[in-house]
Amino acid sequence: MQAPRTLWAQGNSVEELENDDILASYRPTSTVVRISRSTGKILWKLGPPTVAVQHAPTRLANGNILIFDNGVHRLDDSLPYSRVIEVDPATNRIVWKYQDKPAWNFFSPRMGNVVRSTVRGDKRRGDRLGIDQSVFWRAVLRWTAGITKQTGFPVISVRR
Repeated sequence: MQAPRTLWAQGNSVEELENDDILASYRPTSTVVRISRSTGKILWKLGPPTVAVQHAPTRLANGNILIFDNGVHRLDDSLPYSRVIEVDPATNRIVWKYQDKPAWNFFSPRMGNVVRSTVRGDKRRGDRLGIDQSVFWRAVLRWTAGITKQTGFPVISVRR
């Protein structure tokens, strides 16, 4: 257990799945579980060191689980960092991840969320699309006096 005893049962997300199963996240114990509503039994479990005080597990259409892994108190690394992971529940293996380089550049110790979405664009613009393919978020790269000397990244302006 990675949190005080008084917090062990604090759930930070619940999602109802097909067949009324429940996908739940317990941040203090770094545990994500799938529970059978009809029997109350745990059908699937993911825990440390794969996740560390995670948020927002979501079942994807392909059956995998998408998770925002906050990364506080990692058991497999002394450096805290956040990442987004997609886990195959049949094997508990990470099949995809987003992690910044260096890893500590992306760290959200207490909150976070992730959704899978469609993005289209070119080298100067990226659009996030709704289910009906309408643009509801756009990132525009502006090259006017915007590249930092340290990183070489352009200034990004976000429009809705």
